[in-house]
Amino acid sequence: MEYDVRVRDVVSQPIVSIRTRTSLAQMAAFMGGAYGELFQLMGQQGVRPAGPPFAVYHDPEFKEDDIDVEAGVPVAEPVASVGRVVGGELPAGSVAFTLHLGPYEEIGGAYGALLSWIQEHGHEGAGPPREFYIVGVGQAEPSAYRTEVQFPIK
Repeated sequence: MEYDVRVRDVVSQPIVSIRTRTSLAQMAAFMGGAYGELFQLMGQQGVRPAGPPFAVYHDPEFKEDDIDVEAGVPVAEPVASVGRVVGGELPAGSVAFTLHLGPYEEIGGAYGALLSWIQEHGHEGAGPPREFYIVGVGQAEPSAYRTEVQFPIK
């Protein structure tokens, strides 16, 4: 698949999230449980989502075990932390991004395209990559998933 890489400036965004360490084999179970917990708390607090769910991958490189991942949801207003659900913020800044169409298992090409583009255009990473699940689990078949992959850059 060919990837069209673009750049845009994003504003800071209030979020709620759950961060953990898990394995690739357990990722789907973690994400499903975390998003359920996040949306439940948001409902209890009367907070609306302000965009699609996302994940932030905090490790500097891909690995299959002991993955430092954060599942989150952008929110319309700040949310107080409760238990393992933490209110926070995605920082403002420039991001290089591309759209991946299809199953999550095939998303590596989007990462490769972004990393190559960043290097070729003289940028440096400015934070961990993010995946925004525009169309995902429960909304369509995996072949129709749409995931925006972002790398903060400077």
